[in-house]
Amino acid sequence: MKEQLKLLVSLQKIDIRAHQLKKEKAKIPGMVELVKGPYNQCVRELEEARTSLTGLEKEKRDKETRLKDDSELLERLKGRLTEIKTNKEYFAHLKEVETVEKGVKGLEEDILSLMEKIEVASRQVEETESHLKEEEAKLAEESKKIEEGFAAVDQELAELDDRRAVEAAKVSPEVFKTYDRLVARHNGLAVVEALNYSCMGCHMNLPPQVFNNVRLNNDLITCDYCHRILYWRQGLEEEPAAK
Repeated sequence: MKEQLKLLVSLQKIDIRAHQLKKEKAKIPGMVELVKGPYNQCVRELEEARTSLTGLEKEKRDKETRLKDDSELLERLKGRLTEIKTNKEYFAHLKEVETVEKGVKGLEEDILSLMEKIEVASRQVEETESHLKEEEAKLAEESKKIEEGFAAVDQELAELDDRRAVEAAKVSPEVFKTYDRLVARHNGLAVVEALNYSCMGCHMNLPPQVFNNVRLNNDLITCDYCHRILYWRQGLEEEPAAK
């Protein structure tokens, strides 16, 4: 049984590493989303900047159309001043001309203000586009690192699977069945050291007789609390593992 325990300890090291790698692999999607954060934020800012610019440009076009229409109306109204016969009609018409002139002036001022805003908004779009290119480059670089790390994890997991198959073949079927069941139950940790009268898996105290029996490494002994397989490290290290 000592040789079987040595094989299980060796197998356990492989499974612990595989479990760690699988946990790292599970974090990869979150890492990808994290590095995408600044890029996605920049995309949203660019969309907002472009929407703002488009709105300002549309507003300017609308006011330019109104200005053209009102300017033409103003010219027609002024042209009719000489056709008016009475003072009452003249002053009423003159008031209408003044009202339209005031509206034209207001539109001209609005258009000038919009032109300034459009200039600022255009610069904002250009700056955000430049920033987006920088974030795209950063995202490409970080994504490449993550992909390389992902490939490295997959490669190591494949190597561990091969090693596990070799080690598992050396373990007796009955012992391996017990070990594999415990691996599934305890997130990859099925074999633990007994140390100072305690199980290093659940850290519960072991009865003295159980601890003394574990130290012999002659039987497959499990913890009464967590049911993991126990072994005595010093006893296994005294002799090399069977090849």
